[in-house]
Amino acid sequence: MKLALVASIAFFCTPSPAIQEVSSSVPVEGMQQAALPAFDLIGAQCADGSWSALDVPQGVPGVHAGVAQDDLWVTSAAVFSVLGEGSTSAAGPYQSTVRSALGWIEGLQEEDGRLVSPGAETDLLVHALATLVLTEHRVLAGEAGADSTAQKAVAYLEARALESGGWNREGSASGEPDPRTTAWACMAIASAKDGGIESEQGRLADAAASLVALHKTIQDPTDLALACELLSRLLAGESAKKDGFRARSQQLVERAIDSTADGVGHNPEEFYLRSLVAYQSGGEVWKTWLGPLGGQTKKFGYKNNSHLEFMACDPQEAHGGSVAACGFSVLTLQIYFKYARVIGTR
Repeated sequence: MKLALVASIAFFCTPSPAIQEVSSSVPVEGMQQAALPAFDLIGAQCADGSWSALDVPQGVPGVHAGVAQDDLWVTSAAVFSVLGEGSTSAAGPYQSTVRSALGWIEGLQEEDGRLVSPGAETDLLVHALATLVLTEHRVLAGEAGADSTAQKAVAYLEARALESGGWNREGSASGEPDPRTTAWACMAIASAKDGGIESEQGRLADAAASLVALHKTIQDPTDLALACELLSRLLAGESAKKDGFRARSQQLVERAIDSTADGVGHNPEEFYLRSLVAYQSGGEVWKTWLGPLGGQTKKFGYKNNSHLEFMACDPQEAHGGSVAACGFSVLTLQIYFKYARVIGTR
């Protein structure tokens, strides 16, 4: 099965009948609502093509700025959500937005292939997301031929894998894997293959195994860590139908039910990754998750027809501040509305 990592294409090719039955009840007109936040993101883009972690939408309570060193993370999250809308650097209503953002990201690359925010220390988590943007753009744009920027970024990522599998944020050869860094790195490497970029796909299985081993030593991994483990296992080719996997994915969604019902804020990156896992798991897992996911989308919209209200997530928990929170929230909306439409009309 071919995997597409942004929401412009169905996450996996063939949904189960259970997914079709549940998702067909989602109104297609919701698609317009899913696209609306992109206008807010596009309006916040800086003249140089980046998005600033210091930017805070005015008039929205509870949001906050990140720090300047987060600009690459924020820009990558924002343009990733625009790719999810379907635009590329050569097509779509936001092609100039994508083109300028990609130019800014590519301009940051060091000789060794590293992608890092101006003035920031090396952070393999940020590098992995930025690399994914470059590789996934090639997939969506149907680009062929050499791409030295993306190839160097992938090679830098692969060269800094842990000897035991997975990645940590420091990019060291030893130590424990970091679930977030490992999941985003796995996505970038899987996407690189689809984009025709030379990559070491065997690292995906090693990475997934490293997170499984890590979580065996932890009595209760966080929801974000568990989502990263399950997504890495999917990318390594594990079937979501396996009993062990399905039990873990069911655990992942059920642990969120009470907190979403109580209106507790969420890490928007976590909510996005959890939604990807739930979608691919299908069946009862997806049915269970549709309740919280649908409830969250109803809380996401515009205030006074101009300002975003974030999707019941806590921007204080968002790495990169409110702009990153918006990017991941838009991606989650695209899962709910775009996947529902694609599935419901098959």
